[in-house]
Amino acid sequence: MRRVAARGGAIAMVGMLVMGVPATAEAARGVLIVNDRIYYNPSGCFAIDDLPAYVFNDTSHVAFIHEGSKCDVDINAVLLLGQMEIAKSGKSVFVG
Repeated sequence: MRRVAARGGAIAMVGMLVMGVPATAEAARGVLIVNDRIYYNPSGCFAIDDLPAYVFNDTSHVAFIHEGSKCDVDINAVLLLGQMEIAKSGKSVFVG
């Protein structure tokens, strides 16, 4: 009887955790500005063409400045809502 109760409790706990996790595939609300380009409700990877780069994150998600051109390699900076960075290195920005 204890085994059944323990399994039932574990399954209920997993169900609550899964239902409480928000979807991560939705686009961010707001704007991301990279130099002179404005991206509305951005989602995904955006290239940084010129350095130093002015990057302003006015979205509902965190933005990451990456060393690689495809939002790979190392993260150089993390920008929360309303933060700005003048990136001296980095080749892409990821918002997700």
